[in-house]
Amino acid sequence: MGLLRGALVLLRRWLPRKVGVPTQGVLPDHESGVRRMVSDSRGEAYRAFRTLAEAQGVSDGVVVMEGDYGGQIYLTCPARLVNCDQATLERLLRDLDRLGWKNPETSHVFFERGNPGSGVWGGMGGGLIVEGVWLHPELQKLGIEERVRDVIGGGLSGLT
Repeated sequence: MGLLRGALVLLRRWLPRKVGVPTQGVLPDHESGVRRMVSDSRGEAYRAFRTLAEAQGVSDGVVVMEGDYGGQIYLTCPARLVNCDQATLERLLRDLDRLGWKNPETSHVFFERGNPGSGVWGGMGGGLIVEGVWLHPELQKLGIEERVRDVIGGGLSGLT
């Protein structure tokens, strides 16, 4: 079975057949569909946390913000560098999504495990885990990187 076909089979297993109807094998809310699917297709572990606090409790916890159900990775950051609360991270995600896909229903903050130098699966080139804040190049062009770092560092409550 080819990689693409295998990935589609796995994706079908995780997607509910009808919206709003719980089914066995539905992807948990705290897991990225893209990264879960890729990990499963490769036989690798996908490790996600439900909260920022859980991710901050391990040395390799990271924050990943994505839009378009993983069609674009907006931001990554080691969880240990986050000095704002989870609600502020959600607000930052909404601000970034207004600049990106403009579809808040498809954007999410995930708390996962990953090490600096590792890639993050997603569309538009995916993302990268670095020692600091990584912001997608399309968002960097907007000149918001310093304000994004200030939000994560606890100095601002949002970009707007």
